[in-house]
Amino acid sequence: MTTTNKSSSKAADQAKRTPSLRVTARATKRHPARAAASAASPKQRSQWVGLSVKQLQAMYLEVVGRETGSRDAAYLIWKVREAKAGRVPVGPRTVHAAADMTTLPFRVPIAASEAMDEVWRARGTRSRNRFLEEAVERHLAALGETKAAKLFESSRGGAP
Repeated sequence: MTTTNKSSSKAADQAKRTPSLRVTARATKRHPARAAASAASPKQRSQWVGLSVKQLQAMYLEVVGRETGSRDAAYLIWKVREAKAGRVPVGPRTVHAAADMTTLPFRVPIAASEAMDEVWRARGTRSRNRFLEEAVERHLAALGETKAAKLFESSRGGAP
């Protein structure tokens, strides 16, 4: 093999290892912190140089408006930048469920779950959760526990 063939072979191998544009685009979607860090200009990057995780967490609290447990510097930098640019929500997290609600996980055989799902859908019930709430309410009422049953009624805003 001649020297020319070795160098052209090396270049071909290098080209094979270089990620395609699609692969790098996918990688930046998966890791926005890395993409933001690499896309920043040298001037922007210099403001983050030397900051400790504690300092970044303090900056996160100041800009984003809530505490974070993250110790990933790249993520903290990305999140602060995004918040400053108005691309992520800031302020305290909103609670989507009522504060006086709780979740009760319980196990059900798969076949029973599938059969139950067919029933609540066929009967026009809004959701599996609503179906289960109504079933518990009816069972408590049947047991004579009207006070407890009424609590389920109020959890749905009194709607049947």
